Amino acid sequence: MSQQEHNVWRGAFAGALGGVAGCFGMDLVSRLWTLGSRGEITSREESLAQQGGRPEVESAKKAGMSAGDPGAVATTAIADRVADSQGRRLSREERSSAGKLVHYSYGTAVGALYGIGAEYLPSPGAQHGILYGIALWLGGVQIALPLAGLSAPPARYSAGEHLFSFISHAVFGFVAETTRSKIRS
Repeated sequence: MSQQEHNVWRGAFAGALGGVAGCFGMDLVSRLWTLGSRGEITSREESLAQQGGRPEVESAKKAGMSAGDPGAVATTAIADRVADSQGRRLSREERSSAGKLVHYSYGTAVGALYGIGAEYLPSPGAQHGILYGIALWLGGVQIALPLAGLSAPPARYSAGEHLFSFISHAVFGFVAETTRSKIRS
């Protein structure tokens, strides 16, 4: 891309669409992970998969922030905090919808930021998308969410929960970059 071809707005738009696609990719990983480990997925688990975490974290959510995928715990924790600030409590259905909204909003925002950066990087490529997804996992899930009190410290999660989260974020980055590059080419 030559200097004249850099366009922040187009980059942000393409990146945002890439972020949405990346969230769908994470949802697919969640469904496949559950199907692969248990052989079935219920409609309730299907809804939880769309909140950015492994569907079987519902029991962890009921137990608090000490177990389950930290990303899915964080999406509902954020939704609960917003509702609490308005003096109301969310129903189970509202929590599910709000968790999805938080997950997709965050994915769209970090996708847009990636798209802006990609306007000035020499041909980022899929490997850079994967690295971006891993950076989001490391900086967000492993550091920022625990520091903000939105998830338990990393040591409280199992190796399998970390592996799931790592893989789903790498998929997010790959799908986000692949989508962004198709739109911008």
